[in-house]
Amino acid sequence: MSQPLYYDTCEASTSLKTLRIVNILSFIASFVGSTYVYILDPRAREITHEYNNIFSPSLILLAILWPIIYLLRFGFVFYIQFSKVSIIQEIVTESIGWLFTLANLFMLGWLWFLLKLNFVGSSFFATLTLLVVSLAHYRLTVDYPPNELPSLQAKKIYFFAHVPFALYAAFSWLDLFHNIYMAILKSDHEEAYALLGILCIWILGIVGLAWTVTGLFSNCQRDGLFGLTMAACLIDVAVRECNILYLSIQASLLAGLIFSTFLFFYVTSGYKLKYAISSKCPLIYAPREQRQPLIQ
Repeated sequence: MSQPLYYDTCEASTSLKTLRIVNILSFIASFVGSTYVYILDPRAREITHEYNNIFSPSLILLAILWPIIYLLRFGFVFYIQFSKVSIIQEIVTESIGWLFTLANLFMLGWLWFLLKLNFVGSSFFATLTLLVVSLAHYRLTVDYPPNELPSLQAKKIYFFAHVPFALYAAFSWLDLFHNIYMAILKSDHEEAYALLGILCIWILGIVGLAWTVTGLFSNCQRDGLFGLTMAACLIDVAVRECNILYLSIQASLLAGLIFSTFLFFYVTSGYKLKYAISSKCPLIYAPREQRQPLIQ
């Protein structure tokens, strides 16, 4: 990206105008649908109670995480995507593109199958949601690293593009396993219940730790916020499933490892939160000018 692109302004193209309208409509539809299901429709509470499992998110986690996600997504839809700054328009059209709309549509599909008690269908749409949200998160992290954004636009892009997709991507892993459990396991008396839970917990821990330490196939670009969100999900599982002691301990240890790793980067960066959250992994990556030649 050339430097003038950071500050140039331009009028929106026809494709961007179309994308704005579709993003708004899909966001409103998903917001109204999820609000109706979880607040006005008693079936959602009955399903949550009857099919409660290891990965059912607690009300505390939902009350903290989802208002933040929706508030920042609201900012993306009604604020940042209407910016005339070239780099922001490029992010909206190229890095995110139609993925935002697809995520909203997949959420509606997930809600539909959930109310129909078709958990195979809800798991399918949860998988699609995870894929599109993770792809948007990956593109933003690799193509527009928060620590390399122009100072005039950095906060706007980070809070209304990076943060909501990082939080949503991390939570989507928990939601996927929650739906899979509803689809294949109906009783907590089955031996496979805890064994599969441990496998899923380790997947959550490894993915969260990978993003915290080196990034995940992202050219060493880390995302500590994703890791912290995943750690919060693991703690949520550990607290709710404290009766399954060995599972709760493993979830707690993985969450603690992610938090400890984040603190390590925070301390080694000189107590700079910005670099602890997002930076190239100094353990692996070194700028070209700092690399030593293999042959002297």
